[in-house]
Amino acid sequence: MRPDPRAKLVRRTQKLNWLAREREMGYAEWREDPMVFLKRARLWDGG
Repeated sequence: MRPDPRAKLVRRTQKLNWLAREREMGYAEWREDPMVFLKRARLWDGG
């Protein structure tokens, strides 16, 4: 049985939303510090 591709999309979206602090962080923060998303990604607990 193959995994549901929608479930994978939901998980990916949840991760992106967490990474961007529910869209509070964006281009301006990245321009100021290009490592901002990588730094935040290191905090991901996989939940």
